[in-house]
Amino acid sequence: MSAASGPVLFGEAASALFELRVPTAVSAGAGSGKTTALVELCVRLLSGEATGEPCDPGALAAITFTEKAAADLRKRL
Repeated sequence: MSAASGPVLFGEAASALFELRVPTAVSAGAGSGKTTALVELCVRLLSGEATGEPCDPGALAAITFTEKAAADLRKRL
């Protein structure tokens, strides 16, 4: 799923995708799209869309606050 065809994100969740900073932190309220933003960013990094060169999967760390979000990340990636 690319950012162009993916879900609609707003605010900090959208900024995390298009203003790549390392490390990136997304902090927002419940239901705001934090997990979706992390998944989209990982997809963009792994595919090379974010940097022009694919990222080594072993170089990524996606950390969430809840077990539910972690399980969701594992499922989507």
